Amino acid sequence: MDRRTFLGAAALLGASGALLGGTGDTPKRRETRGLGVVKPPRLREGDLVGLVAPGGFVTEDGVAESIENLEAAGFKVKVGKNLLKRSGYFAGVDQDRADDINEMFADDDVFGVWCARGGYGAIRLLERLDYEVIRRHPKPLIGYSDVTALHGALFDRVGLISFHGPVGISTFDEFSVQSFRDVVMNPRPTYEFPYPDRDLKKLRDDADNYKRTTVVGGKAEGRLAGGNLSVVASLVGTPFEFDFKDKIVYLEEVSEDPYRVDRMLSQLLLAGAFDYVKGVALGVFRNCVPDKSHPSIYENSFTVAEVVRDRLGGIGAPVATGFPFGHVNEKITIPYGANAALDADAVTLTLTENAVIN
Repeated sequence: MDRRTFLGAAALLGASGALLGGTGDTPKRRETRGLGVVKPPRLREGDLVGLVAPGGFVTEDGVAESIENLEAAGFKVKVGKNLLKRSGYFAGVDQDRADDINEMFADDDVFGVWCARGGYGAIRLLERLDYEVIRRHPKPLIGYSDVTALHGALFDRVGLISFHGPVGISTFDEFSVQSFRDVVMNPRPTYEFPYPDRDLKKLRDDADNYKRTTVVGGKAEGRLAGGNLSVVASLVGTPFEFDFKDKIVYLEEVSEDPYRVDRMLSQLLLAGAFDYVKGVALGVFRNCVPDKSHPSIYENSFTVAEVVRDRLGGIGAPVATGFPFGHVNEKITIPYGANAALDADAVTLTLTENAVIN
């Protein structure tokens, strides 16, 4: 059996043959446990990956930068046919962006789907993705920030593990590339996520948001789920609302005042999102500091650390902060839907299974 044939067979077995609808057909939310978890085949050096833009538009320079980064990481690149289109702040109209994703999943010559950037817009594609095609052609989807919406939908609708990792225009530093390789290309049954060496003294106002901190001690195990906080909060009350039951939830944010972080966490608390979580691992909330241009807010503001302790300190599960993911240069790649162990006392997060198949 060749690799492409195995791809389809593995997907059919993993998804239990459930009909998940296609383009234009939005299925009701269903428990992923009933579908089975689908692990995509691992990426290999020299594989062809498809470059797409599910949200914000990409400039020609951004496309060139993405291709250069992915080729330097060892891949060949196929550019989505609509990648350079523009409609306002989007990379083409919704159907253009969805078509590129659907076609990359359907193309048996493409072994991974890589998002060139985030921005905003992925939420508008969730009803346009062809989940049946994705189920029959599982492959790694890579990206973070706005791509969070896609990660949640793929796991909820298909059971597919996808990867919260660098977008095409990210800084492909040695730490980030090695983490990606360790998770998506050369996995091991147990893998503790590393930390980069950072001089927190150089970060000034933002230093506390990078610190490894135990908020609520304890240990927990569960499947990983989460991503960008504002995207997660925006889907509350929709058919694509994130299911955090029995999960280790990972969240990050960028350039939001602490009161906005407070509001989003409060929204999730009121929606019951944290009622049955196993644990919470927070990434770097970069530049989430009080706005100095508004003195009355700045002088009386809580810090993000204080907000987190107040909002999440009483959820009855381990909570730790400062994990190296989010809108930072040196970032780990997190497989959405894979099993992991959180040690909030030691502030460590460890994969307890391979997130891909050989």
